[in-house]
Amino acid sequence: MGALITSFGIKNFKKAKASANWPRVAGKIVASSIKKDDADGEIYRAEILYEYPMENIVWKGRRVSYGWKGTSNPSYAKKIVARYPVGKTVAVYYKPDDPMECVLEPGVNDEARHILIAGVILVVFGCLMVVFLPRMMKF
Repeated sequence: MGALITSFGIKNFKKAKASANWPRVAGKIVASSIKKDDADGEIYRAEILYEYPMENIVWKGRRVSYGWKGTSNPSYAKKIVARYPVGKTVAVYYKPDDPMECVLEPGVNDEARHILIAGVILVVFGCLMVVFLPRMMKF
């Protein structure tokens, strides 16, 4: 499990880091709400939809930043929704070779770091269990 989370964390971290250098274009928020998902307990997600014109095409995006997608704390989702009300003009950062890959808040943030750190901790813990658990079972 730790290796899977670490792998996802590395991929997420690299994309976040790269997004800091992406070009930007003006966009507009077209939907902004909080979604409550009870499938994995109470998880709240900010659902932000934005549009941005480029090369005579109106593109759509949903990613605010690279990092966690939801939390059990509704105030976190509320803060994101408050930052991005419907109708607000925003800067949209897009991947030059794939304009469908876009983000409102580029760069590495704490959430992107936390995913990677959590994965590494789980890997280390798993390795320690493999080494020490058999020794402890002998007692």
